[in-house]
Amino acid sequence: MNFNWTKLLLITVLFLPTRLFSANVDVLAIETFLIKPETIEKSLPYVINLASLTKPLGASRVKHFDKLGDRLLYYVKVRVNGVIYFRLSLGNFASMRLAQQGLILVKQYYPDAWIAKRTGLERKLLQGKLESAEATIATQLKPAVPLSEFTVPVQKTKTSSNHEIKLANKLENQAKEEFLNQNYHRVIKIANKLFEIGDQQQRQKAMELAGLVRERQRKFAQAIAIYLQFLDLYPESELAPRITARLHGLRTMDLDPRQRIAVQKQSRPEPEWNMRGGLSQYYRKDLISRGELDSEVVNQSLVSDLDLYARKRSENETIVIRFDGGIVSDRIDDESDLRISRVMIDYTNTEANYALTGGRQSRTAKGVYGRFDGLVYQDLSHSSFDYSIHGGFLVESSFDGFNSDRRFVGTSLNFSPHEILEIDVYLLHQESFGLVDRQAIGTEFQLRGDRGFLYGIIDYDTFYGDLNNVTAITNYRYDDQWTLNLTIDYRNSPLLTTTSAIQGQGVETLGELMGLFTDEEIYQFAEDRTSKSQNIFVGASYRIDAIQQLDLSLSYASVEATEASGGVSMVPASDDFHINADYSVRGYFYSDDYTSTGLRLSDTSSAQSISFRARTRFPGPGDIRYDPRIRLDYRKSQTSDVEQWILNPSMRMTYQYGRNLSFEGSFGIEYSNFDLPGLDDQTVYALFLGYVYQF
Repeated sequence: MNFNWTKLLLITVLFLPTRLFSANVDVLAIETFLIKPETIEKSLPYVINLASLTKPLGASRVKHFDKLGDRLLYYVKVRVNGVIYFRLSLGNFASMRLAQQGLILVKQYYPDAWIAKRTGLERKLLQGKLESAEATIATQLKPAVPLSEFTVPVQKTKTSSNHEIKLANKLENQAKEEFLNQNYHRVIKIANKLFEIGDQQQRQKAMELAGLVRERQRKFAQAIAIYLQFLDLYPESELAPRITARLHGLRTMDLDPRQRIAVQKQSRPEPEWNMRGGLSQYYRKDLISRGELDSEVVNQSLVSDLDLYARKRSENETIVIRFDGGIVSDRIDDESDLRISRVMIDYTNTEANYALTGGRQSRTAKGVYGRFDGLVYQDLSHSSFDYSIHGGFLVESSFDGFNSDRRFVGTSLNFSPHEILEIDVYLLHQESFGLVDRQAIGTEFQLRGDRGFLYGIIDYDTFYGDLNNVTAITNYRYDDQWTLNLTIDYRNSPLLTTTSAIQGQGVETLGELMGLFTDEEIYQFAEDRTSKSQNIFVGASYRIDAIQQLDLSLSYASVEATEASGGVSMVPASDDFHINADYSVRGYFYSDDYTSTGLRLSDTSSAQSISFRARTRFPGPGDIRYDPRIRLDYRKSQTSDVEQWILNPSMRMTYQYGRNLSFEGSFGIEYSNFDLPGLDDQTVYALFLGYVYQF
């Protein structure tokens, strides 16, 4: 297909005012409760999201905290397109109507707030948190007394001028001098000014100095308030342990020695293991029927998975153990395979400021793509940056055991030159059977603002002298209705490694290939099996009202042809173009139903197609949730005269039994019609049954 770039540019311009695609959001955890009224015991369907932050803030830094009343207020940790955020969430609403009423009240303080419906996982996590947390009143989170002359002004993002930098340094020296001269009133005034114009380190020192002044003046309640606010603002500061010790000393100084020892013992509980996990089993069977031919079972499997999480905390140490694995049983061939996705131990020492992670893991070592068996050491002793050293052995598949033939070593540096920018720089060296497999330098960065983010990757292989990957992902909330998304990707396909040389050679390892070809030939084969791919995705999402939404997107992907060598034929070039339009409505018939319809147009190297899809999800009798779906495709081949209609109706049902056990099942039929003699119509029957037990 000859792609018209003018057409792409025109369509991109037309789509951009609407919004780039809907973000992929995964709920990871329910974080700190800021307000938890005593009356709330059950997790309800709807919530108002006030803001999306890069890290949770304490109550004293939440905008208009005193205007939020006594509603449930907490942070939700989410992953949006691979980037971690903390959503400030308000309320616990049983219906969309009640949530809309609450939204009207907070819009004047949070104009970008939006209503969301909690997923089943989010409701389950919130329910567990509600049952384990004590009631928290908003006033308990604020300093019990005013901070006298010392205040904490709101920090605005700005670039300090040379004049302000010089003035801040001068004020820092003056504050120390006045403190030594016991001119405490002057110290408070200087500390206020220093906090306003100084850098982050100077602001921390200003607050610590103000707290010391209040201690010297024996205004202990005010010192406690300042220290509490310090820990709220800078929980990860190098000064935090010292501030915590002073705070503990002030809180216990009025007790006699025996009482003080008792308080210290109570504040240091014996470390206990906190364990949770899940057990799941799924059975699937797929059967194909082709006209007069006998029916054939093409898949019949039972998958059993176990997910375990255990954490033990003490005053300065945290140990986390994680396991994620299972058994896949093939009922056709009567074979079973063990798969281990993750088995790792993570140890963090806050006193020595380091962390160690060992075992089978992924995404814990920058520059390493996929799973590995190894060790990651992270140094946490610096406030402005941290670095890690990692090494181990690559794992191709979760079904593979330990393999020492593909090894790697690397290092990475993480720093934040600005409060909205975070950068990781890494170096990596991989070997496979003694040959250089991959040797790279790269960076990952995140730029975050109040309305959106930009995430990027640049990876360059210094051994092959080739750019492996350049990716940019951005999401921007234009206003209350429009959200824009864009993904641009230019990379090697697959990722350029020497291991790619085995493709098409009839061998399973690079070691076998080394007995047939020279090292130089193998390196050349690796480059020949690798091609360049370009991908662009543009999406726009329009929130029509509180329950209706329109999603539009287009995508284009092209892959260049590979080179023929070593007896392996070339793979021809290809390009794909897709346009999607989806309309969805929530809470139209019931408080928690969901209905969507969509249309997809595709023009690829192999076929042109149009696809219509529709689904709805609603509660039914017996606490069963129903999820019927239907898809109708028309496909015309680009390389032959084959035309094909595909009809795929299905029904999915879920049932929640108690708090910990849920059942799930589905049945679908896919009917394919071929408009050519000699090709039989085909029907595929798919059955799926399973359960999940959380403990």
